[in-house]
Amino acid sequence: MWKYLLLLFFMSLSSFSSAQPVGQARDDMREKRHERIHLARQAFITEQLALSEAEAAAFFPVFWAYEKQLEAIRKEGLHGRRSSEPVSEMTEAEAKAALRKLQGERKRITDLSIEAENKYMEILAAKKVLKLEAAERAFRKKLWDRMGNHRKRN
Repeated sequence: MWKYLLLLFFMSLSSFSSAQPVGQARDDMREKRHERIHLARQAFITEQLALSEAEAAAFFPVFWAYEKQLEAIRKEGLHGRRSSEPVSEMTEAEAKAALRKLQGERKRITDLSIEAENKYMEILAAKKVLKLEAAERAFRKKLWDRMGNHRKRN
């Protein structure tokens, strides 16, 4: 009896493990998901800002270039924070150095945002540039809500 139960357990375990994508397949699924989100974000922003085809064609290359630079700054800063020791174990000098580094990262992000907004205003009306932040926030909320609903179903 135990042999059969054990055999059944391992058979079911192997079927569960084969259902999960591994290695490259998982990376491909992640890449496809990011591409779908990317396209949905672009469509959402286009709709919310009521962009014409010409505006969208000129705006999105600048927008995605800015997003790529922003992501690089954030990854660089995140990597630096992960490698540092916990705050409770830092000396005062180490804490000051970490704080200055964090402030430098925030300044770079702010400077990049201002530069991007100035480029956007060369392409779009100022009202649309102002609406962009609200559209981005609405998209993140919509995506977050959808992810939450998906998790509840599973």
